[in-house]
Amino acid sequence: MSKRRRWILGFSIGVPVGLAIVLGSAVIVLRLTAPEAAPLDPVQPKEIPIEWESPTDPVSSGHRVPTNGSPDGSLQTSSIAAPPTLAFATDGSLTMLTGDRPFGEETYRITLEDDGLTLTARGRFYFKVLVATVNVAYEQTLRADSSLSPAAYSASFQAPFGRSESIDVRIEEGHATITRGEEIERVSLPAERVFVLGTFSSYALVPLAYSLWQTQSRVSADVLVFGGPPSQDDASSNDEFPRITIEQLSDEIVEIDGQSLQVDRYLVSSSLGDGVVLAKGFDFLGFISGSGHETLQVYRSDYFPNGLFVTE
Repeated sequence: MSKRRRWILGFSIGVPVGLAIVLGSAVIVLRLTAPEAAPLDPVQPKEIPIEWESPTDPVSSGHRVPTNGSPDGSLQTSSIAAPPTLAFATDGSLTMLTGDRPFGEETYRITLEDDGLTLTARGRFYFKVLVATVNVAYEQTLRADSSLSPAAYSASFQAPFGRSESIDVRIEEGHATITRGEEIERVSLPAERVFVLGTFSSYALVPLAYSLWQTQSRVSADVLVFGGPPSQDDASSNDEFPRITIEQLSDEIVEIDGQSLQVDRYLVSSSLGDGVVLAKGFDFLGFISGSGHETLQVYRSDYFPNGLFVTE
């Protein structure tokens, strides 16, 4: 299985639903009578903030301006983005590509206040099956405390052929109660920090997570990937939660309609593969994994309507 496919399978809850549909036969395609998912609202273009276009004071801007990088691209300094001390909110629109082929879109909003964080998102995946395009519409909500420790997660997916499903997760006292339809599972969580990965907007939390958790050059967490973490209550199971590591790299130059923009980079590593998150301060700009025709790319279509080109 290619790295691109592993990323899609492992780190996006909605895609397994879509893949199950894609693997259907031509007979199923002919039975495609369910209405298409309602399109998202048109993307509202945003202007690139003027302070992004020139070097800024890292204290006042809330993001790092690095000075030195190691040969492998990792930082040799301890300068990091300072956690926001006041209410923080950001929103955006995403486009997903494999190679040069779009397969999804998503809008999201993140709010951070004294009493916690909320991530809400809605989107759709679409797959070409012979002569038909299959749509899978979805929504997700993540609630966490101000240190990103998750408290609740919910998601729903609307797909044809009776493939629609929903998941609801409640986390308390070191356990997650996971409800999928009529199935209820209770899972013991690791004692250390946990990071929830649902749909692709989950990666918008990476810069904030790094800033909040950073004590060394890299941070790590056990991951809840929906659906389904292994059951830690099963004494016969040797499965472990996937573990994710986040490391801040030296800055990168991206090209936007002929203009260059210096952005922050974070290497996101796990047993499923590696990817790079692009950001400016706490604003998520994109995610890239793989190379060539196998490249998986997620980018902010509200800032970059014509796509995102990373300078080699």
